[in-house]
Amino acid sequence: MKYSMLVLSPLWISLCVAVRAQDEDPIVAKLTKAKEVHAAAEEAFKMGVLDRLTAEETRATNAGKKAAVDQAIADREAFEATGAMPRSLKVADLQSQRSRARLELIAAYNRAISDFTKKRMRFEADAAEREMAEFKSTFASDQIKPGTIWRGQKQYTKGGFPGNHQFELRVTERTGDTFKGIIVEDRTSHDIEGVIQGKKVEWKNTRLRSGVFPGQPQSGMFEGDELKLHLSERFNKDNNDKTKKKNAFPNMGAEAEGSLKLMRKK
Repeated sequence: MKYSMLVLSPLWISLCVAVRAQDEDPIVAKLTKAKEVHAAAEEAFKMGVLDRLTAEETRATNAGKKAAVDQAIADREAFEATGAMPRSLKVADLQSQRSRARLELIAAYNRAISDFTKKRMRFEADAAEREMAEFKSTFASDQIKPGTIWRGQKQYTKGGFPGNHQFELRVTERTGDTFKGIIVEDRTSHDIEGVIQGKKVEWKNTRLRSGVFPGQPQSGMFEGDELKLHLSERFNKDNNDKTKKKNAFPNMGAEAEGSLKLMRKK
Protein backbone atom coordinates (compact mmCIF):
# COMPACT_ATOMS: atom_id res chain seq x y z
CA MET A 1 0.00 0.00 0.00
CA LYS A 2 2.81 2.35 0.83
CA TYR A 3 4.37 1.70 -2.59
CA SER A 4 1.05 2.48 -4.29
CA MET A 5 0.78 5.78 -2.49
CA LEU A 6 4.28 6.74 -3.60
CA VAL A 7 3.44 5.92 -7.20
CA LEU A 8 0.09 7.71 -7.21
CA SER A 9 1.22 10.78 -5.33
CA PRO A 10 2.82 12.62 -8.30
CA LEU A 11 -0.22 11.86 -10.46
CA TRP A 12 -2.54 13.13 -7.77
CA ILE A 13 -0.52 16.32 -7.46
CA SER A 14 -0.56 16.82 -11.23
CA LEU A 15 -4.31 16.33 -11.36
CA CYS A 16 -4.79 18.84 -8.55
CA VAL A 17 -2.65 21.37 -10.37
CA ALA A 18 -4.60 20.80 -13.61
CA VAL A 19 -7.96 21.14 -11.84
CA ARG A 20 -6.86 24.29 -10.07
CA ALA A 21 -5.45 25.74 -13.31
CA GLN A 22 -8.57 25.07 -15.34
CA ASP A 23 -11.25 25.82 -12.73
CA GLU A 24 -9.75 28.48 -10.51
CA ASP A 25 -6.82 30.26 -12.12
CA PRO A 26 -7.80 33.20 -14.37
CA ILE A 27 -4.25 33.47 -15.74
CA VAL A 28 -4.41 29.98 -17.23
CA ALA A 29 -7.94 30.61 -18.48
CA LYS A 30 -6.80 33.70 -20.39
CA LEU A 31 -3.79 31.90 -21.85
CA THR A 32 -5.93 28.94 -22.89
CA LYS A 33 -8.33 31.30 -24.66
CA ALA A 34 -5.42 32.99 -26.47
CA LYS A 35 -4.20 29.57 -27.65
CA GLU A 36 -7.66 28.74 -28.98
CA VAL A 37 -7.83 32.04 -30.86
CA HIS A 38 -4.41 31.39 -32.40
CA ALA A 39 -5.37 27.83 -33.38
CA ALA A 40 -8.44 29.19 -35.17
CA ALA A 41 -6.32 31.81 -36.96
CA GLU A 42 -3.80 29.16 -38.01
CA GLU A 43 -6.55 26.96 -39.40
CA ALA A 44 -7.99 29.95 -41.29
CA PHE A 45 -4.55 30.65 -42.77
CA LYS A 46 -4.14 27.07 -43.98
CA MET A 47 -7.61 26.98 -45.47
CA GLY A 48 -7.02 30.35 -47.14
CA VAL A 49 -3.84 29.11 -48.84
CA LEU A 50 -5.47 25.85 -49.96
CA ASP A 51 -8.52 27.69 -51.31
CA ARG A 52 -6.29 29.98 -53.39
CA LEU A 53 -4.27 27.04 -54.70
CA THR A 54 -7.48 25.29 -55.74
CA ALA A 55 -8.67 28.45 -57.49
CA GLU A 56 -5.29 28.81 -59.23
CA GLU A 57 -5.40 25.20 -60.41
CA THR A 58 -8.92 25.72 -61.76
CA ARG A 59 -7.94 28.93 -63.53
CA ALA A 60 -4.88 27.29 -65.11
CA THR A 61 -6.91 24.23 -66.10
CA ASN A 62 -9.57 26.34 -67.83
CA ALA A 63 -6.83 28.25 -69.63
CA GLY A 64 -5.19 25.00 -70.77
CA LYS A 65 -1.87 25.89 -69.08
CA LYS A 66 -0.46 22.52 -68.03
CA ALA A 67 2.75 23.90 -66.49
CA ALA A 68 0.73 26.21 -64.25
CA VAL A 69 -1.57 23.33 -63.26
CA ASP A 70 1.44 21.14 -62.39
CA GLN A 71 2.94 23.95 -60.31
CA ALA A 72 -0.30 24.54 -58.39
CA ILE A 73 -0.61 20.82 -57.64
CA ALA A 74 3.04 20.60 -56.56
CA ASP A 75 2.58 23.67 -54.36
CA ARG A 76 -0.49 22.18 -52.69
CA GLU A 77 1.26 18.87 -52.01
CA ALA A 78 4.32 20.63 -50.56
CA PHE A 79 2.19 22.95 -48.43
CA GLU A 80 0.14 20.08 -47.03
CA ALA A 81 3.25 17.97 -46.34
CA THR A 82 5.70 20.53 -44.94
CA GLY A 83 3.97 23.93 -44.83
CA ALA A 84 6.17 25.23 -47.67
CA MET A 85 4.83 28.48 -49.10
CA PRO A 86 3.47 28.19 -52.68
CA ARG A 87 5.42 29.50 -55.65
CA SER A 88 2.44 29.76 -57.97
CA LEU A 89 0.66 32.59 -56.13
CA LYS A 90 1.14 35.39 -53.62
CA VAL A 91 -0.11 34.97 -50.07
CA ALA A 92 1.53 37.98 -48.43
CA ASP A 93 -1.77 39.23 -47.00
CA LEU A 94 -2.51 35.84 -45.42
CA GLN A 95 1.03 35.64 -44.05
CA SER A 96 0.63 39.11 -42.53
CA GLN A 97 -2.55 38.01 -40.74
CA ARG A 98 -0.76 34.88 -39.56
CA SER A 99 2.14 36.94 -38.19
CA ARG A 100 -0.25 39.16 -36.24
CA ALA A 101 -1.93 36.10 -34.70
CA ARG A 102 1.45 34.72 -33.67
CA LEU A 103 2.51 38.00 -32.10
CA GLU A 104 -0.76 38.17 -30.17
CA LEU A 105 -0.18 34.71 -28.71
CA ILE A 106 3.41 35.59 -27.77
CA ALA A 107 2.07 38.69 -26.01
CA ALA A 108 -0.42 36.47 -24.15
CA TYR A 109 2.41 34.16 -23.08
CA ASN A 110 4.44 37.11 -21.80
CA ARG A 111 1.47 38.46 -19.84
CA ALA A 112 0.88 35.04 -18.31
CA ILE A 113 4.54 34.64 -17.35
CA SER A 114 4.50 38.08 -15.73
CA ASP A 115 1.24 37.37 -13.88
CA PHE A 116 2.44 33.96 -12.69
CA THR A 117 5.64 35.56 -11.42
CA LYS A 118 3.74 38.24 -9.51
CA LYS A 119 1.65 35.54 -7.82
CA ARG A 120 4.82 33.56 -6.96
CA MET A 121 3.68 30.69 -9.18
CA ARG A 122 7.17 29.84 -10.36
CA PHE A 123 6.39 26.36 -11.68
CA GLU A 124 3.62 27.71 -13.90
CA ALA A 125 5.80 30.63 -15.05
CA ASP A 126 8.62 28.27 -16.03
CA ALA A 127 6.20 25.99 -17.89
CA ALA A 128 4.70 28.91 -19.82
CA GLU A 129 8.17 30.17 -20.69
CA ARG A 130 9.24 26.78 -22.06
CA GLU A 131 6.02 26.49 -24.02
CA MET A 132 6.51 29.94 -25.52
CA ALA A 133 10.07 29.06 -26.60
CA GLU A 134 8.80 25.91 -28.32
CA PHE A 135 6.05 27.91 -30.03
CA LYS A 136 8.59 30.47 -31.30
CA SER A 137 10.80 27.73 -32.72
CA THR A 138 7.97 26.57 -35.01
CA PHE A 139 8.15 29.77 -37.06
CA ALA A 140 11.55 31.29 -36.26
CA SER A 141 12.81 30.34 -39.72
CA ASP A 142 10.22 32.73 -41.20
CA GLN A 143 12.47 35.53 -39.96
CA ILE A 144 15.24 34.53 -42.38
CA LYS A 145 14.50 37.44 -44.70
CA PRO A 146 16.59 39.60 -47.05
CA GLY A 147 18.44 42.23 -45.06
CA THR A 148 18.50 40.29 -41.80
CA ILE A 149 21.75 39.54 -40.01
CA TRP A 150 22.25 36.53 -37.75
CA ARG A 151 25.28 36.65 -35.49
CA GLY A 152 26.93 34.41 -32.93
CA GLN A 153 29.91 32.16 -32.30
CA LYS A 154 31.25 28.87 -33.52
CA GLN A 155 33.58 26.45 -31.74
CA TYR A 156 35.49 23.62 -33.40
CA THR A 157 35.22 20.30 -31.58
CA LYS A 158 37.51 18.51 -34.04
CA GLY A 159 40.07 20.05 -36.36
CA GLY A 160 39.98 23.79 -37.02
CA PHE A 161 41.47 26.42 -34.74
CA PRO A 162 40.66 26.40 -31.02
CA GLY A 163 38.60 29.03 -29.24
CA ASN A 164 35.46 30.92 -30.14
CA HIS A 165 35.09 32.19 -33.69
CA GLN A 166 32.77 35.05 -34.58
CA PHE A 167 30.24 33.80 -37.09
CA GLU A 168 27.67 35.72 -39.09
CA LEU A 169 24.94 34.98 -41.64
CA ARG A 170 23.75 37.85 -43.86
CA VAL A 171 20.61 36.98 -45.80
CA THR A 172 20.47 38.58 -49.26
CA GLU A 173 17.58 36.73 -50.97
CA ARG A 174 14.58 34.62 -49.95
CA THR A 175 12.28 32.79 -52.40
CA GLY A 176 9.80 30.43 -50.82
CA ASP A 177 11.83 28.02 -48.71
CA THR A 178 15.17 28.77 -50.38
CA PHE A 179 17.53 31.61 -49.61
CA LYS A 180 20.91 33.07 -50.49
CA GLY A 181 23.35 34.95 -48.35
CA ILE A 182 26.89 35.53 -47.15
CA ILE A 183 28.58 33.89 -44.17
CA VAL A 184 31.54 35.45 -42.43
CA GLU A 185 33.84 33.60 -40.03
CA ASP A 186 36.77 35.62 -38.75
CA ARG A 187 38.51 36.76 -41.98
CA THR A 188 36.89 34.21 -44.26
CA SER A 189 33.64 34.75 -46.12
CA HIS A 190 31.53 32.75 -48.59
CA ASP A 191 28.44 33.08 -50.73
CA ILE A 192 25.88 30.47 -49.77
CA GLU A 193 22.61 28.93 -50.96
CA GLY A 194 20.26 27.32 -48.46
CA VAL A 195 16.92 25.68 -47.86
CA ILE A 196 14.47 25.85 -44.96
CA GLN A 197 12.30 22.92 -43.85
CA GLY A 198 10.26 23.75 -40.78
CA LYS A 199 12.72 24.27 -37.91
CA LYS A 200 15.62 22.96 -39.98
CA VAL A 201 17.97 25.19 -41.98
CA GLU A 202 20.75 23.97 -44.29
CA TRP A 203 23.12 25.69 -46.66
CA LYS A 204 26.13 25.03 -48.87
CA ASN A 205 28.93 27.36 -49.90
CA THR A 206 28.90 28.39 -53.55
CA ARG A 207 31.81 30.84 -53.75
CA LEU A 208 34.81 31.82 -51.66
CA ARG A 209 34.76 35.60 -51.25
CA SER A 210 37.77 36.13 -48.99
CA GLY A 211 40.33 34.06 -47.08
CA VAL A 212 41.75 30.64 -47.97
CA PHE A 213 39.43 28.16 -46.25
CA PRO A 214 37.11 26.41 -48.72
CA GLY A 215 34.27 26.27 -46.21
CA GLN A 216 31.80 23.52 -45.38
CA PRO A 217 28.05 22.90 -45.54
CA GLN A 218 26.10 23.88 -42.45
CA SER A 219 22.94 22.51 -40.92
CA GLY A 220 21.00 23.91 -38.01
CA MET A 221 17.82 23.66 -35.99
CA PHE A 222 15.86 26.45 -34.38
CA GLU A 223 15.49 26.20 -30.62
CA GLY A 224 13.22 29.03 -29.60
CA ASP A 225 14.49 32.02 -31.59
CA GLU A 226 18.09 30.74 -31.65
CA LEU A 227 19.61 28.86 -34.59
CA LYS A 228 21.82 26.01 -33.34
CA LEU A 229 24.44 25.08 -35.95
CA HIS A 230 26.34 21.88 -36.64
CA LEU A 231 29.21 21.33 -39.07
CA SER A 232 30.83 18.00 -39.91
CA GLU A 233 32.74 17.62 -43.16
CA ARG A 234 36.21 17.04 -44.52
CA PHE A 235 37.98 19.89 -46.24
CA ASN A 236 39.17 17.62 -49.06
CA LYS A 237 35.62 17.42 -50.41
CA ASP A 238 34.98 20.06 -53.05
CA ASN A 239 32.10 22.02 -51.56
CA ASN A 240 32.77 25.10 -53.65
CA ASP A 241 31.97 24.21 -57.22
CA LYS A 242 32.22 27.83 -58.30
CA THR A 243 35.50 28.43 -56.45
CA LYS A 244 38.65 28.34 -58.53
CA LYS A 245 41.07 28.56 -55.60
CA LYS A 246 43.01 25.43 -54.70
CA ASN A 247 42.13 23.68 -51.46
CA ALA A 248 44.75 24.83 -48.95
CA PHE A 249 43.93 22.13 -46.39
CA PRO A 250 43.39 18.88 -48.33
CA ASN A 251 43.64 16.44 -45.42
CA MET A 252 42.00 18.32 -42.57
CA GLY A 253 38.71 17.18 -41.10
CA ALA A 254 36.61 19.37 -38.86
CA GLU A 255 33.52 19.35 -36.70
CA ALA A 256 32.02 22.38 -35.03
CA GLU A 257 29.01 23.61 -33.10
CA GLY A 258 27.64 27.13 -32.88
CA SER A 259 24.57 29.29 -32.48
CA LEU A 260 23.19 32.42 -34.11
CA LYS A 261 20.63 35.01 -33.06
CA LEU A 262 18.81 37.61 -35.10
CA MET A 263 20.68 40.89 -34.70
CA ARG A 264 18.99 43.06 -37.29
CA LYS A 265 15.46 42.75 -38.62
CA LYS A 266 14.28 43.87 -42.03
